[in-house]
Amino acid sequence: MRHDYVCVRVDSRGAGRSPGAIDIFSPHETQDLYHCIEWAAVQPWSTGKVGLNGISYYAMNQWHVASLQPPHLVAMCAWEGAADFYRDIVRHGGIASTTFWDNWYEAQVVKLQHGYGARGFVDPNSGMLVAGPETLSDEELAANKVDWTGHILAHPLDDDYFRQRSPDWSKITVPIFSAANWGGQGLHPRGNYEGFTQPASDQKWLEVHGLEHWTHFYTDYGRELQLRFFDYF
Repeated sequence: MRHDYVCVRVDSRGAGRSPGAIDIFSPHETQDLYHCIEWAAVQPWSTGKVGLNGISYYAMNQWHVASLQPPHLVAMCAWEGAADFYRDIVRHGGIASTTFWDNWYEAQVVKLQHGYGARGFVDPNSGMLVAGPETLSDEELAANKVDWTGHILAHPLDDDYFRQRSPDWSKITVPIFSAANWGGQGLHPRGNYEGFTQPASDQKWLEVHGLEHWTHFYTDYGRELQLRFFDYF
């Protein structure tokens, strides 16, 4: 069924088929997303109205880029996505929490790093290598990614490093659909509750559900809510 939307999926810098160095949740990555929004808005197939939609990582970076106020961003659906880099993500109660992220980084990022090439996955639809056409050496790959855990351990307090990777709620003014998961403690619920109560937006929707992290976003319950939200705005 047609819904008259165009879906633009972006490989972030250093991942997939986008060259460069991986620095997740960094100001550089946020600026890249800003430019992607503005690029999409002026394409011949675009109405100039751009929305953001995604779960987990693809919700977290929405809070960040919305703080930059891209002129053509008109609405955002942040589904199960942490927001405060210090409190929600890596230092719960001030205590370093990197075990999950180390495992996630190895499983979800490393094998999709640009340059993983022939060692990585093949897109079943296009037949192209998911992590880019070139295969780089281990040394080249290592040089193109930031020492994630090292940076976290080097910053025990909520300093500028974390503030640069967290939203400025006072600057988020677009309509928001924030969807939280009761079962996501302590990574995903807090960011969505804060993402409902704290932004300066006049229009904010909050939805809370259970089950697994991914279920409702992709099944009819979540898809129909997302469509209602974006159709309205």
